[in-house]
Amino acid sequence: MAQKKQIEIEIPYWSGLYNHLIYSFFYYSERNGFDLRIVKNSEVYLGLAILNYKGKKALMDYSDDTDHFNDRFKCDYYFKRSLKKSDFSLGVIPLNLQIQFSYKPLKFLSKIENEILFDKRSRGELIRALDIFETLTNDSHHSKTVKRFDDCRVLPKQAGRVIFMTRLWDPNRHTDEAEKERREAQNDFRIGACRIIKKEFPDSIVGVFPDSYSKNIAADVLIDASLASKRTYLKLAGGCDIGIADDGLRDTPGWKIGEYTKLSMAIISTPIRVVVDDFLEGRNYLSTSDRNNYLDLPSLIQELLNGCRYLEMQKANQEWYSSHLEPVRYVENILKRLDVKATGA
Repeated sequence: MAQKKQIEIEIPYWSGLYNHLIYSFFYYSERNGFDLRIVKNSEVYLGLAILNYKGKKALMDYSDDTDHFNDRFKCDYYFKRSLKKSDFSLGVIPLNLQIQFSYKPLKFLSKIENEILFDKRSRGELIRALDIFETLTNDSHHSKTVKRFDDCRVLPKQAGRVIFMTRLWDPNRHTDEAEKERREAQNDFRIGACRIIKKEFPDSIVGVFPDSYSKNIAADVLIDASLASKRTYLKLAGGCDIGIADDGLRDTPGWKIGEYTKLSMAIISTPIRVVVDDFLEGRNYLSTSDRNNYLDLPSLIQELLNGCRYLEMQKANQEWYSSHLEPVRYVENILKRLDVKATGA
């Protein structure tokens, strides 16, 4: 019997930051006869992983940070999610967007080295993987398997319905002055966006998570805490046509935009300043004029509503997901780039 082709991924411990990468490779390996191993490397920073394939090493950078790390690990290839457009010419390969999902989590545990599973920092993801009946967590992997995403997409009760559910970050919980200013600007946009969308489009689903900080500064746009679980959120988003997104940590896109593409939604976002293959403004999303201008949102929403233009964008994002973010295609795109470089084609 021929030996299975091997893929090995090195991570410091199991964090949700790695789920799109490692579950995608597990999904792919089951369908293509690969032997996948997830092993511990304590030298790798959180958010980074090393992919070993055909005798070559690729640094997979899923961090929010736009700084580069390959000079510290000396891998053959460098893939980066938060790749600034100004750095695209440096030979770094974009990782595009990502989503939080799982696939056969109990079976997946057999692919992870015990040293990772027994690391106390892996406990949260391990509990979620084991919590198939959702008795221990309200955000179990059972609620966000690939199939569950598909099940969440339903015909909206109101055509053109908008969703923007978000959270705020307390500036005073950070010591760096620049980070404090960034959080204040981010919070101003999110609060202002919720207020103006709620006013102009009363049937929309908007609001911020009701932690103690949000209760003090945005009491008029709080959501019920029960709506913030992943399972509930996906059901709500799946019943909407238009999703609003803004920059997350380190002023780079978070998971929300990827989730919107998976749910085949039209997207309005603050300017996207990182490289995302074939994801184009005007076709896949509309953009505000700058990071802080929530006043642009009503006109952008109306632009998508006019003539039901959002339907065209939904189709474009469904196609983009299928060719770039769907687990098998996601892995194929990564391995293809490695194969091309390895052969010199």
